[in-house]
Parts: sequence; C-alpha cells; structure tokens
Amino acid sequence: MKKTNKYTILNLLKILFFNFVVFLFFLFILEFIVYASYIKINRADIHTSIIKGFLSVYSDGSIEKKIKDKHFRDVVYGDKKRRPVVLFGCSFTFGDQLKPEETFSYQLSKYTNTTVYNYGVSGGSPKETLYLLRYYNDINNISNPQYVIYTYIDDHINRINRFGWVESNQELPVFTEKPNKTLKYVNKKNYIYKLRTFLYFNLIFAESRHWESRDLLNIYFKEIQNEINKKFPKSKFIILVYIESGMENWDDLKQNNIEIIHLSDLVNINTSDVQYCISEYDSHPNAKAWKVIVPALAKKLNL
Repeated sequence: MKKTNKYTILNLLKILFFNFVVFLFFLFILEFIVYASYIKINRADIHTSIIKGFLSVYSDGSIEKKIKDKHFRDVVYGDKKRRPVVLFGCSFTFGDQLKPEETFSYQLSKYTNTTVYNYGVSGGSPKETLYLLRYYNDINNISNPQYVIYTYIDDHINRINRFGWVESNQELPVFTEKPNKTLKYVNKKNYIYKLRTFLYFNLIFAESRHWESRDLLNIYFKEIQNEINKKFPKSKFIILVYIESGMENWDDLKQNNIEIIHLSDLVNINTSDVQYCISEYDSHPNAKAWKVIVPALAKKLNL
C-alpha cells in the first residue's frame, strides 16, 4: 500500500512538473510573438535578449561597460558659469528616433544656455536611474547641478518589476526590497527573482499588481532622492510626469520634498496626438512636442 502511495505521489509530481514546463513554454511563446508584435520590433532581438536576460549575471558595472557609448546622449554644453541640469528616464528622455538637435536635452540646453547631461536609458525606469546614481562613476564628475529631472511615463510602474531585457539586449539591474523599505542591489544569479518577474512581465497589464507596484515605485523615487542628496546636496529632484496611469501616489513623494510637475499643468497638448508623436504608431515625443514643453518647463524652474 505504501509503495502504491509512493508511486502515486511521484506520478503526481511528474504531472505537475510537466504542466509547469508547458506553462513556461507557453509564456515564452507569448513573449516571442505577442509582445514583439505589440511593440513592433525585431523578434530576433527579443529572442536573444530574453535568453541573455534569464541566464545573465548581474554585477556592478554591467551597465557602465555595456551601454555607455551606445545608450547615453552626448553632454549638451551651455554657459559653464550656470549650474547644469541632469536628465534621467527612458527613451522619452534619451530621444529615441530623434536627431540630437531634436531631443529634450538639446532643446533645453539651447533654450536656457545651460549644460545638460542626458542619462536617459532606452527601455529604462527608476530602476536604471537608481543603478546609475549609485554605481556609474562618470556622474561623480558633474559639479553641483541645479536640477535633477526624471521624466516619468505610466509604463515605468510596470518596468520596475522586470528582471531585465529590452530590445537593445542590455542587462538591467536587479534590486530587492529590504524590510526597512530600502533597496538592495543584487549582483548574483537570482533565478527565483527572475522567474517571478518573468511570469509577471507576461501579465504586464494585470492591474492586480499595480497597487503593490505603486508603493515600490515610491520606494525607488525616495532612494533616488537619497542618492541625489549624497552626490548633489544643493540640487532639487524633479519628476516630470509626461504620462500617468492614475495609480501613482504623488502626494507621498511631495511630502518627501520631491517636486512633481505634471505635463498637463505646464502645456495644453494631448501627448497622444500624432502631431506631437514620432508617428501614428509610436507615441514617443517628437521635436515639436519638446519645442512646446521646454519653454514652459524652463519658465517653471526659472532656468
């Protein structure tokens, strides 16, 4: 009887394991086909980056070594006597598909005659910004910026749960939350974390995780502010809310002395209007959008 029970349990475990493998395979298919089609990029890039992301080792300097030359815009120089501005964010900040002179950083520098450092990372989020502030040594060479501006879009609340791949095949940093509501950098293989975030990434539009993510988002922004205070104690941290989901808790961040500037309060434009987008199928801001936004932002910040 005991032998029969033993075989029954083993068979059950085999069935469960087989179902789990099938489930993972199904999720990979979703990632390879559905997601790649959704964002309209080369599927081959998605295939490679998924495998690299799942097998990669995260180590200090991974971003510094891999994406410095490829993913950061050049510094845009202005009057050296004026305190500079540092920009962080994703492709909206970096300026995907824009010529250098069309980007946020260039237009802000030209309009204000101020040196602007653009550390926007395509596909990035507050996770990458925190990594760069903590570990990217070049940032230490920036002298006394007046503002550190992070451009926020609604998808960043999802990206902070991602273990790391984008179309550029870059490795992304992994942070884990500590009991005291701070974030610890993980520089080792962490397959449990990767599996959990991989499963979520394929269910990226599930709102059940948004409320949890909202709290994590604020932890990231507070940690970013702490790093800014260490490196640039006289700088003001600004979050420019370009697009929001409605789930964010900005009041909590305001109480932490972070200034929140909503794009809708600055300018009267519809960010989804094709005249302010790269194309009908690409919602990234074009040069016309920044040409409207930059003067209003400069006036708001007295730049």
